[in-house]
Amino acid sequence: LKGDLGNSVGAFFPESKGGWSSVVPLQSLVDAYEMADGKTIEEAKAAGEYDETNPYVNRDTRLRATIIYPGQNWNDYIYDSVDPDSPDYPGSSNNATSTGYNFRKYLGNGDEFDDMWDASRTIFMFRYGEILLTLAEAKIELGQIDGEMYDAIDQIRERAGMPKVDRTKYASQKKLLELIRRRRRVEFVFEGLRRYDIVRWGIAH
Repeated sequence: LKGDLGNSVGAFFPESKGGWSSVVPLQSLVDAYEMADGKTIEEAKAAGEYDETNPYVNRDTRLRATIIYPGQNWNDYIYDSVDPDSPDYPGSSNNATSTGYNFRKYLGNGDEFDDMWDASRTIFMFRYGEILLTLAEAKIELGQIDGEMYDAIDQIRERAGMPKVDRTKYASQKKLLELIRRRRRVEFVFEGLRRYDIVRWGIAH
């Protein structure tokens, strides 16, 4: 869109696309994405199934859809923030990413804009996925570990091509709270909910 709706997209694009990398993902966010089989990366490491030299393979599909990571073919060019000669190398310029990552969610192809500094994206204010995960979280907090709760989470997971919740591993309130908090983090990236979540969970510090 052209005009004043939403945020000016230029601030979020990589330096190599003429952007400012003003808001970039942290490593802790990247690490929050599960493996494709539902294991956390810590569980995959313990099982000898995580390749630290190729960490973006066999991951939750939301990772690739949300974050531009080193080596990713994005919009017909290879994002190469690990090459010191790349404009996206951390510290190489004021507008280079500070973490080696950039956001992909909402941005599409920067070449579609005549002027990325006079263009914007409208973003979701509220969507069905939030209803489902809020329902699941409320039931977990109330100790109502039942089929409705699992089904709400499964709808979100299956839509992203992830397996259903392992009901043996995630059977206790403690484990389910870990799961729902991780799911909210990766599901609602860049949608303005994270700060409110960590404040109400008491983990903002």
